[in-house]
Amino acid sequence: MGSNGAPRFSSKPLKEKDSGALKIIFGHKKPFPSIFFLLSIFFPSWFSGAELLAAGNYCQDIYLFKENYCSGIWLAAKQELAEISKEKIIQAIREKDYSRAISLCLEALKTAPQDYELNFLLTQAYAFSGQWPLALEKIEALKKLFPENSEIILFEARILSWKKDYSRAEEIYKAILRTNPDNFEAKIGLAQIAAWQGEYDRAIAAYRELLKVNSSNAEVHYLLGLTLFWSGNLREARERLKEAVELEPDNSLYRETLERTLMAFQKAVEVRAELARESFNDGREDYLDRSLVVEAAIPSRKGSILFVWNETRRFGRWDRQFGVEAYPQLWPRAYGYFYFKGSSQALHFPKTSYHLELYQLTGRALEFSLGYQRMNFPANPVSIYLGSAGAYVGRYYSYFRWYYAPEKIGSNFSWTINLRRYFTPENYLFLAYGQGARAYEVISLADLLARQSIMFWGGLDAYLWRHSHLRLQLTWRRENGHLRRLGFFIALGAAW
Repeated sequence: MGSNGAPRFSSKPLKEKDSGALKIIFGHKKPFPSIFFLLSIFFPSWFSGAELLAAGNYCQDIYLFKENYCSGIWLAAKQELAEISKEKIIQAIREKDYSRAISLCLEALKTAPQDYELNFLLTQAYAFSGQWPLALEKIEALKKLFPENSEIILFEARILSWKKDYSRAEEIYKAILRTNPDNFEAKIGLAQIAAWQGEYDRAIAAYRELLKVNSSNAEVHYLLGLTLFWSGNLREARERLKEAVELEPDNSLYRETLERTLMAFQKAVEVRAELARESFNDGREDYLDRSLVVEAAIPSRKGSILFVWNETRRFGRWDRQFGVEAYPQLWPRAYGYFYFKGSSQALHFPKTSYHLELYQLTGRALEFSLGYQRMNFPANPVSIYLGSAGAYVGRYYSYFRWYYAPEKIGSNFSWTINLRRYFTPENYLFLAYGQGARAYEVISLADLLARQSIMFWGGLDAYLWRHSHLRLQLTWRRENGHLRRLGFFIALGAAW
């Protein structure tokens, strides 16, 4: 094979190659028929018709042999090039570099346009990159060439499922099962459609039946675990996902999904103390906040409940507040954040306050929330409407959060952008930036009066030696153009 990918037929000198044409005539062990053929050209009367025909046929046989031999080498070289291209395409798809996979497929198909594997790899690359119309167009072309190939039809149903065309996808899967009742992939496809439509009981029952047939199928364990998690059955979801990882330890998707879902498993009890201190550049006394928190898991792993005691010192005066917070599982893939707090003195804290917020997971990694917060300060009650939108991408979780206070005080609108980088399901670093009144950390009415406020903060949240909880945070804030606030927060806890 040459350096440019073309077949290398010979390494002999050019002159020797040129003389090779004469070997068709003289280069065989029995040259006499060829000699007779040449002599007959110049002395035709010397030879009979039968002799001439035999000599001509012999030369033709030699020519055809050489032509077929070279064609075979060239076809083998093309096949070798196609196989090398397929390996590169498969590797690009594994690395999720779909644009490169598509480019390699298109280049390889110039040499082997009818190659089934190359065409199917191109279809996969289009589908995985979200170019579903192009993928379905390739599917139609492949179905005409290979009408009995069930792999093509199964992949068509999968693409239609991704497009949420569930009825057409179901029709295809059911049609396959009518001709082949034991088709495992079609049964998985129907179970996935049921799960994506929120029919968790039907999907879970289907996956359990599949595991009876093949208990070592990692994909079914993974899909069952994911569906159990969506349905709120966290304990068994963890076991199924662990089984999938054990069966295929190199599967990064299974590992990352297990790590993300483990974040939903709270420890039974945690007690922690929190301390925050904030200093200013205008000479005022530092703000000091202290909290004691007892967190307990709700029975049957349905969330957690917290009992919180807070106190703050501002302008030389202390104020105290007590409250209850809850993070319950509400329905499949949804949970809430609720609290109610009260202060008897209400020197800095509101007399009463409450917060209602609903979170909903959608798709494979998206999360949204909407909520309402009310703070009844003695001098001026305040309402805040809020929400968020976030996404999990591998070990990262990023979300946008907004707050709107309709009362004409301070900044009506606040927002933050937050990023977490997880190292384990419970340990992560975080960074954030925000603008506005920073309503989510309001303690006193003065906190709502800031205008043109910007802030940066970051830190870590980690469980050390499994039972010790540490959270650190540094915050820098500038408000009204000149006031600087520097805050430090630490929380230490013990969990069982």
